[in-house]
Amino acid sequence: MDQVLILLEKTAMRAKLGFLLNMKSQGKKGDGEEARFLSSITPLRPGSMRVLARDGRSVQASEEARSTLIEANERSPLRKSLAKIASELAR
Repeated sequence: MDQVLILLEKTAMRAKLGFLLNMKSQGKKGDGEEARFLSSITPLRPGSMRVLARDGRSVQASEEARSTLIEANERSPLRKSLAKIASELAR
């Protein structure tokens, strides 16, 4: 990721960049991951930053039941992350 960020800093772009932190851990570890990610992308002045939570259990349950995330686990952190992103994009 560091190499990509270095290349992006050298490249002139008119459009605002958006970043996605994928597989964020829960709790304090996840907060640290998000802080490191945010500090690494801040020099690029991102237009948006979105976060997808890590939730292997709900994904596996959803796959096994051949159902949606909300049917497998209504309180899934991944489902909540996806719902938040969808509402931001709908605005």
